[in-house]
Amino acid sequence: MAVGSCLHLRSPGAGGLGVGSSRLGADGDKIYNNAGLEERLWRKRRIQLLPLRKDNQQSQWPDGIQALIGRIRHRVETVFSTLTTVFNVERPRGRSLAGHVVRIATCILAHTLCFFMA
Repeated sequence: MAVGSCLHLRSPGAGGLGVGSSRLGADGDKIYNNAGLEERLWRKRRIQLLPLRKDNQQSQWPDGIQALIGRIRHRVETVFSTLTTVFNVERPRGRSLAGHVVRIATCILAHTLCFFMA
């Protein structure tokens, strides 16, 4: 299943730019390059949007921020890939909405426990 665009929310303790503060950060695909949206999210919700910049865009991120965004995106994409291939979350096979939620939550829990046990 191909996803057209992706937005990843992260808390300050998740290795983002806002360590030690109460603001949220969000990493997004190139489709989220909208200065108005970035400013509105920051002003109303204190969410710092860090989308990938297009190659031909004039305002680019500094190298350090670009590397940080790349590392976070790589980690998130790896987790999504593992959940879809190993745990088959694309088809949770629940009979109800609650069944779907429980199945997906169980898969995420199993994936998380794999890191602590390894």
